[in-house]
Amino acid sequence: MRGWQITKLGEPLDALELKELEPPSAGEGLLRIRVDATGLGLPDVFMCRGSYAFKPELPFTPGQEVVGHVIETCEGGPPVGTRVAAVTAFFLGKGGFAEEALTLAASTYAAPDHLSDIEAAGFCIPFHTAWIGLVSRGRVQPGETVLVTGAAGSSGAAAIQLAKQLGANVIASAGGTEKGAYCRALGADAVVDHREVDVSEAVKELTNGRGADAIYEVVGGETFMTATRCIASEGRILAVGFASGA
Repeated sequence: MRGWQITKLGEPLDALELKELEPPSAGEGLLRIRVDATGLGLPDVFMCRGSYAFKPELPFTPGQEVVGHVIETCEGGPPVGTRVAAVTAFFLGKGGFAEEALTLAASTYAAPDHLSDIEAAGFCIPFHTAWIGLVSRGRVQPGETVLVTGAAGSSGAAAIQLAKQLGANVIASAGGTEKGAYCRALGADAVVDHREVDVSEAVKELTNGRGADAIYEVVGGETFMTATRCIASEGRILAVGFASGA
């Protein structure tokens, strides 16, 4: 089978190489999937650079989430032939940037027919992350204001959509008019261009000085510090990621 492997550390253009590989084998708690589509995420870039928490031995195949069909199952797993969306065993080097991948049985789900391959391939991680942040930890309530940083990325886009379904007023922080328009199309009630204005001041102005009840913070670094300056009394800052590297 064909697959992209990280053969040396560096930027993706230099680190990735298309190779002929042996198909992986399913094992305890692992399924073998024929990959129909795979999600691309910032963690894949970090894995190319060697700066991600999981560092399989080189060479290895990255790719954290896929949609595809089960071709080899395990005890308790879905039947062969089932169309699934799943988190891969990327930490074992058997990720989704290949024609076949291993997925975790505990994180493999029947893919709804109404989701296309492209939609299903990018669903599991962003929306599970958004649920944990906004519901399990943030306990967002209808009528509250949620600020989403890095809102045009995959994590932010999922958070905008889920926060709206929870009945929140959503402020999206993104850089540039194109990303701002994308956030509005996803349902954001207001968009703040962090390249043009002070986000903390803009959020306070939009909330009549109150600030955001919950901040879904995926960037880290200075953006996190900005969040501390526009959080409402008894608000919650949800430290979701560190796209800035800090």
